[in-house]
Amino acid sequence: MPTLRDYLRYDNGAPGDGVRAAARAWAHRSLSMRRLLAGPRIVHLSDLHFTDAAHTWDCTDDAIVRDDQDSAGKAAALRALLLARRRDIGTDQVVITGDLTDGGGKGDYARVRDFLAQLRSDGFTVSVMPGNHDCAWEGNLFFEDVFDAMANFSAAEIAAAVAGGLLLGIPPGVTIAALKTEKVKTVVDEFLPGIRGADLLVPALSALFTVAWPILPLTGTDTASNRTRRDRFVQYAAPGQTRYPVKVPIAGGALVLLDSMQGQFEGRPRDAYAQGRLGAAQLAALHGLLEALKPDRANGCKVIVCLHHSPLHSVDEAQAPMAADPKGGLHDAPEFWAVVHGRVDAVLFGHTTPRGTHQQPRPAGADDRAFDEAERLHGVTLMNCTNLEHLDDGAVPPCPVTVVDLGAGRRATYDALAPAAVPIISWGTAPS
Repeated sequence: MPTLRDYLRYDNGAPGDGVRAAARAWAHRSLSMRRLLAGPRIVHLSDLHFTDAAHTWDCTDDAIVRDDQDSAGKAAALRALLLARRRDIGTDQVVITGDLTDGGGKGDYARVRDFLAQLRSDGFTVSVMPGNHDCAWEGNLFFEDVFDAMANFSAAEIAAAVAGGLLLGIPPGVTIAALKTEKVKTVVDEFLPGIRGADLLVPALSALFTVAWPILPLTGTDTASNRTRRDRFVQYAAPGQTRYPVKVPIAGGALVLLDSMQGQFEGRPRDAYAQGRLGAAQLAALHGLLEALKPDRANGCKVIVCLHHSPLHSVDEAQAPMAADPKGGLHDAPEFWAVVHGRVDAVLFGHTTPRGTHQQPRPAGADDRAFDEAERLHGVTLMNCTNLEHLDDGAVPPCPVTVVDLGAGRRATYDALAPAAVPIISWGTAPS
């Protein structure tokens, strides 16, 4: 966003000409002194799920579905919107709160790399942090452990099982299949404790990893480990950004980027699905950073914390205003709030699903009350960006770009598929 100094020196002219030119610019751009001094503005995107896969696994009636994410079209639409409405948006600061890829594959990350390079070449400053899909195939952490369990049979295990089966008249093939099923069951029991219907997954997983897994590499499927996928995030999306929190100075404030997957990689237990965990080390570092930012904040600097997982959805605890979400919540959400309470101005996050009640530009119903209560309780502005995984889920708008004005606590949502349309106001009053 242009500064007052930029306008006073408009076109590098003399001060008088600069002021007159600035007046013309304000009229043309619908700018005002209040807008110039309001505070930081941020374009907030999340859950882009870029992929080069022709098919993806998804939450549909089919196990494998045609990819309907149109990654190339989505990237083009988002970039075109940011360029076309740049003056109206009023900022070059973009934050993407995780799940930039659909599965952390090399091809997925290549799309991310190209998209970020294009935005930066257009003059936008882009800050990113990882989500669960950036670190795990299909965003589910336990797949890797199932793969390992299926792949790592010792010769002694196989020989003992086959010998025992032959004594009972059981063919070796049946015995080995049963052994693999038992291996899968052990992993499922470890990662899905108490989950109703988990046993129903065992036969399907056993068949998948017995028949399909050995040939998946031949089909071009990326079978890299979770840690390798997470390392790719640094390589392709955020060079040098290896430990969090990360402080990013911006005009009028500071972004504090968190990695809500970091705790998942610091040892057991690791979760089965898409749960997040900041971890004790990151929370301690966050506490120290916020302490260091206190003087700046007292002087009007806005502190904006950004993470992937929703801090309103907890795995372990669900005291109000948080809701329980055992498959996708943030384990240490209570600890997170204890650290940031009264010390930050806004929290930006993504992750939650577009079909759920808590993944809307400004959620309605019970989650709307949870937003309001959390904002009052912790003295923050909460911003949850609509998931951009699919463009055809019936969302309104189908490809939203959210602009947050932290000075006035307002936001507007633009539709990247209709860049000339009037913004859909999803919270507060439209930036003007």
